[in-house]
Amino acid sequence: MSPHPLIQDIPFQKPLIRWFQRYQERLPWRATQDPYKIWVSEIMLQQTTVNTVIPYYKRFIHEFPDCHRLAAASLEDVLKIWSGLGYYSRARNLHQGARYVVGHLQGRLPNDPEVLQKIPGIGRYSAGAIASIAFQKPVPLVDGNVIRVYSRLFWIDKDIKKHQKYYWDVAEQVMPQDFPGDFNQGLMELGRRVCTPTKPTCLLCPLRPYCRAVARGNPEALPKKIFRNPSHPVTMGVALICDQGRFLMVQRQGKTVLKDMWEFPMLATTKEKLSPKTITNNIVHEWQLKTEVIKMLPALKHSIMNQRITLLPFVLHLCEKTRKRKEWQWIKPDQIHHIATSSMNKKVLGALSQSFSTGGQDGHYF
Repeated sequence: MSPHPLIQDIPFQKPLIRWFQRYQERLPWRATQDPYKIWVSEIMLQQTTVNTVIPYYKRFIHEFPDCHRLAAASLEDVLKIWSGLGYYSRARNLHQGARYVVGHLQGRLPNDPEVLQKIPGIGRYSAGAIASIAFQKPVPLVDGNVIRVYSRLFWIDKDIKKHQKYYWDVAEQVMPQDFPGDFNQGLMELGRRVCTPTKPTCLLCPLRPYCRAVARGNPEALPKKIFRNPSHPVTMGVALICDQGRFLMVQRQGKTVLKDMWEFPMLATTKEKLSPKTITNNIVHEWQLKTEVIKMLPALKHSIMNQRITLLPFVLHLCEKTRKRKEWQWIKPDQIHHIATSSMNKKVLGALSQSFSTGGQDGHYF
């Protein structure tokens, strides 16, 4: 399916580029043309807001300033720096991709988008971003922000999921030869700051004179909404097993988004409440540890993708010493932030620390 020929009749490229060059947000990855740093930023920005990414990006680049340093690092060190940003497969793919670049491309990212897509973790979108921003190649990109801008600008009344190729065809058709990096960044920034999903600020939009959705008076009608899978509730018992001021953390195994991350032992349950006996019996069964419950902390709420998780944290005392396993660590609370763990476990740690600071005599488990 080819884009409609009228798409070519809208001269929006130069106004968009001028707008971006004048009003772009000052971001740390925009102060460089280094393709590696642009690659890192684009991967981090996937499904994550700009303000959330900024401190993680700075910390990551400080620790791994180039492909060689990232490739030489252990996966655990990479996950530790990424800890809290979520979607940990992105960190694994970056690490694997850096090793590929060092091993097959002399440590340098290529300017050819086709070659870029051979690197683990780099798809068509990321290749377009790197090629256009770092190398000024006229290569298009399409993400949710770009789809929203094009849907409204050209009045594309199509199902997003079924017509991804159509949007890529549009992007190729309107891609300018001059300032392709500014053009692509302008599209993404316009979608993020102006042409927003709800309540777009059309009066401030540089494309307002050309926008067919504005002319029709209903820009929020597009793009056609995607009905996402409904979220479902999950209850997790969390075992905070204490031994001489240290807490047990175990390394997640198996094929999961949290693989290799450190976490407190957990028990998935269909019940809204857990008894102390249930949690101690589970620990005996799963971990061969004899424990006793000191106290139960208030329930916590957390979300991962379409899961709405209720966390039921129990503080337990280890009654008998046991042989340490390879995938175990006994660690002090103030050291937990220095290992690769998820934001969910940091939330539990926060509740534990608060309990200690306000719990009076209950603080003895530290």
